[in-house]
Amino acid sequence: MPAGAEAAGRLAYLDVLRVAAIAGVVVIHVAARHVDVRAAPDLSWWTGNLWDAAVRWCVPVFVMLSGALLLTGPEMPIGRFYARRLPKILVPLLFWSLAFYLFVKLSDHAPLESGGFLGGLLGGGILNRYWFLYMILWLYLSAPFLRPVAVLLEGAYLRVFLCLWLLASSLRPLLHSLWGISIAGGDSLFAEYLGFFLLGAILHRQQTPGWLARGALLLFVAGFLLTAVGTGLLQHARESFQDVFYRYGSPGVVAMAVGVFVIGKQRFGLRTTGDAVIRLARLSFGIYLIHTFVQIVLDRPQYGIELARRLGSPLVDIPVQAVIVWGVSAALALALGRIPWVSRVVGL
Repeated sequence: MPAGAEAAGRLAYLDVLRVAAIAGVVVIHVAARHVDVRAAPDLSWWTGNLWDAAVRWCVPVFVMLSGALLLTGPEMPIGRFYARRLPKILVPLLFWSLAFYLFVKLSDHAPLESGGFLGGLLGGGILNRYWFLYMILWLYLSAPFLRPVAVLLEGAYLRVFLCLWLLASSLRPLLHSLWGISIAGGDSLFAEYLGFFLLGAILHRQQTPGWLARGALLLFVAGFLLTAVGTGLLQHARESFQDVFYRYGSPGVVAMAVGVFVIGKQRFGLRTTGDAVIRLARLSFGIYLIHTFVQIVLDRPQYGIELARRLGSPLVDIPVQAVIVWGVSAALALALGRIPWVSRVVGL
């Protein structure tokens, strides 16, 4: 498809958010090593925590983008929808899971076991960072049946849904972690990520309320402070890492995700995407699939680079390594995308 024709069918804010979200994913994975679960908060810990908290919105925004694209627009027969969408998840999942399995086994000089691979593939144990693929697969399977729900979620229906979702995904874990109050149920995939999936479709399809458009930046800042400061205070008080504020369904992360989505929509509107942004957006899935390999090679001593050790302070390590990991992963995704048939494993 010519670039101009492709741009005519794409909205700028969706592509810009996709580019920003994959950058956030890389930052989280680079910053994670500095948020030491055993250490009392110090400058290094706080640096990692602030970077991590600042981009926690990235995964929810990816889910919201999927909802905006799959639950709106022209309806498609279920069989055709599955035939078109599911291979885009299943083919990369199978290929990169096998690649990572072989990469780890050969690096460690460990024996290869077909049963171990198949069990790990089905259970999601090959590479835990690929959990997103399993989650999004279930949402893709559910999408044809959720379209009518997304249409009905207006007015009172929308308010009730948001209250129930926030109770299940945000308040219930918080009540348990802070005060030991347990509320049974509500902790499944469909409590946390289904809400983002539907919310993305709603925010995309409906006009943004004036109060939300005006307060989106404040909502983001408040969510960031709650996530970063709440995590720090809990770690200091309990002398161990507490992830309740890092959960993607936590109040602070939900606030940041909504704020970022609305800011993107307000700032870039519904105009068509430029060619450069399209190219970067199309590389985002490949970057996600490849960046763990790149990070391992850059960090582990057996490969002789040890980038994190050379960079030292997280003030330098996090931004510099994130840029390098993103850049190398993007270059590899672009190169693989130019090879016939292989392009499918990086979503191109």
